[in-house]
Amino acid sequence: MNFLENQIGEEPEINMTPLIDVIFIMLIFFMLTTSFAKSSGIQVELPEAESASAIDLGDTPTVITLKPDGRTLLEGKEYKDDDLAEQLRLRKAKQPRLEVVIQADKSTAHGQVVEVLDILQQQKILNLSVETL
Repeated sequence: MNFLENQIGEEPEINMTPLIDVIFIMLIFFMLTTSFAKSSGIQVELPEAESASAIDLGDTPTVITLKPDGRTLLEGKEYKDDDLAEQLRLRKAKQPRLEVVIQADKSTAHGQVVEVLDILQQQKILNLSVETL
């Protein structure tokens, strides 16, 4: 019983195929389980709130961004008050339980925020959140 006869002259090697398979499976797993935060490309300095809490918005909410220079953006596109009301009315007709998130820069005038809240109330949009840090 000489076990060393078969091993003489053969170089031991590592089979890389299973290792590559495992790496690809891990890559696919991480790609499928990673969630990405949706962030609009609009720079807004949000105010901080001590009592802020995370909420589950379910469907993708409609985002209204209020800039400190007085511009109002709906999903990144600028609208005047009348046009904003019309766009919200159309979205509400398509999605009765429309959810809206307001991103107001902390330097935005209070009056601009109140105007948008008034438009939302006129359109009977009640699912409303104000985004803070």
